[in-house]
Amino acid sequence: MVRVAAAVLGLAVAAEALAAAGWVDFASGGATITDARGRARAAAKGEDVDPGDTLRTGASGRVQVHFTDGAYVSLQPGSEFAVRDYKFEGRTDGSERGFFSLARGAMRAVTGLIGRVNRNRYQIATPTATIGIRGTGGRIEILGDGSTLVAGTSGIWTLSNAAGTIDVPAGTAGVAPSAPGQPPRQTDRQPSAGPAAAPAARAQFAAADERTPAGDSASLCGAGTLAACASSTVTQASPPPNPNPPLASGSPYLVAYSFGDSAAATPSGNNQGQNVTAGATFDASGRMTGFSDIVTLPPAPFASFGGTHQEFGTAGGVMAWGRWTGPTSGIDNQIGPGNTPIVLNPGANAGYHYVVGIPATAMPTAGSASFSFIGATRPTGFDGTITPGTFSGTFTVNNWATGSISVTANLGFATFGYTVNGSGAFSAGSPSFSGSLSATESATPPSTYQCAPCSGTFNGAFYGPGAKFAGYAYQVDTGTSGGKISGAAAFGR
Repeated sequence: MVRVAAAVLGLAVAAEALAAAGWVDFASGGATITDARGRARAAAKGEDVDPGDTLRTGASGRVQVHFTDGAYVSLQPGSEFAVRDYKFEGRTDGSERGFFSLARGAMRAVTGLIGRVNRNRYQIATPTATIGIRGTGGRIEILGDGSTLVAGTSGIWTLSNAAGTIDVPAGTAGVAPSAPGQPPRQTDRQPSAGPAAAPAARAQFAAADERTPAGDSASLCGAGTLAACASSTVTQASPPPNPNPPLASGSPYLVAYSFGDSAAATPSGNNQGQNVTAGATFDASGRMTGFSDIVTLPPAPFASFGGTHQEFGTAGGVMAWGRWTGPTSGIDNQIGPGNTPIVLNPGANAGYHYVVGIPATAMPTAGSASFSFIGATRPTGFDGTITPGTFSGTFTVNNWATGSISVTANLGFATFGYTVNGSGAFSAGSPSFSGSLSATESATPPSTYQCAPCSGTFNGAFYGPGAKFAGYAYQVDTGTSGGKISGAAAFGR
């Protein structure tokens, strides 16, 4: 059936409609829905999906479900997905919950309001693991041996079994083995390709922040309440905009970077750069392919990349981050006298990390703010002898008026890690910031990366209207013959 706007938003005046967890946005290949009493029906577009329902896709079936809190789930062929328990009444007051299971197959998930405030209210169970929410997007696959594979596409997911828990940040993957007693671990394997996109009317996933924390629509009904939406005469929602469109080549952008390469033709082989106002070029996906000084004439090329792009993320159409490996050339005005040439060729275990974005406008002038972690590059060592690690952390503006900020981070590697704390500052109204770091070892690193304690620096900026996003590049200096850890991280509010 065709849904009115109130149903599209997942809320209706009638109590019966409130019971639905969501609806089918797209279906093909003979997929079915079976309710808690064992009654099966076709998973047709517009069909309600209720708590207790199980969705199954055959050999060629695909289903996309839109939940009432703004979340999406897309199922690949050969999948079985159940809505074990679901409740959302338009706001995050602690009563909301979304508990699901994936018994077989593969899925892509984009989370909604559930789990944004109370993260323990969102969970996906598999035969060998439990997946928690600290992010907004990811892919999950039950492998042939029964193990669970998770890849993060934004934010951080948690992957747990009886033997342990790991974080799965954007751009990384983790696997929970099927063998008893083996904890989850990082992996380079990626889930199989996700489901094909739905027709144009639903071509994009919805973003969680398309609703306000009070549960009101932030996109389909403007600033109006859900009640106002319910009375709307609109018969079908317009397609949601892409929440993360790629950045376009041009200027001005603010770029911060951090790199390490033991064979680099620089004074130290390592560098962590301050924000530079630059013109930047991007490929069709929004990955930065180079940036240049736009102050000097002719523009001086700070860096151009000709290798392989590793981790990548973008947010809000105003910020992106990533890591390049392979041939890199240009200049670096942050080290040595004048503009020092750089010639890099970092391998897969090293890289040139960056965060780039459109400078913030209309920045707050009072109060404080806590930013949520969105994504990061995998931290790398300068000499390529350690496998890239994982990053998780926090970013806080302690006082907008005085320009005080604080950061924390956990850098995890295969057999060791660092706990990082830092503080920084920015001038009131200025989007750029910088600060210093201190770090302690959580286990004994290889000798090159040992320190007690480590020090470091970070540089970054606020991006977008109202400084909605922030990102920085960092470098932790172990104090041992060039033993430095580099990376970049992104946050939003």
